[in-house]
Amino acid sequence: MSDVAVTPAAQPPQTAGGRRSLPPRVVARRWNIEVLLVEDDEADRCLIFDVLKRHPHVSTAHATDAPDKVLFDLANGYVRPGLILLDIHMPKLSGFKFLEALRGIPAMRDTPVVLLTTSRLARDVEEARISSASLYVVKPDTYEELQARLDGVIEQAITGAWTR
Repeated sequence: MSDVAVTPAAQPPQTAGGRRSLPPRVVARRWNIEVLLVEDDEADRCLIFDVLKRHPHVSTAHATDAPDKVLFDLANGYVRPGLILLDIHMPKLSGFKFLEALRGIPAMRDTPVVLLTTSRLARDVEEARISSASLYVVKPDTYEELQARLDGVIEQAITGAWTR
């Protein structure tokens, strides 16, 4: 879906000099988003996927434990998510190597990638900081906390409020 500009219908207010000031303009990227979850742990994958499929702004959710195979699908345009949730410690291909390969796909260079991990290790946090990840999120202990964190992540993805 293309960007949608939202502007107030009323006339802009007059300034002291008699000129009209321009109304504020808010731009939203999309109201619904397709999410790809790359996670090797089956229990975590099922839990996160459950939160995603219940979220009102997630139009489609895909989950995989095969990062090497999904890279092929992404490179060939079979899947075009608006947001990728990525575990960093996976046996087949680490999340950091996946992210490096993903950024080599021209159509995926600007796709937001959130590293969703149990790791609090300083070296992982530092590597995430210098990588092209959009956000680093430590997996919470409860379903409610997971839901709240993913709500925030999805809100950022929808509004385009990413900082790298």
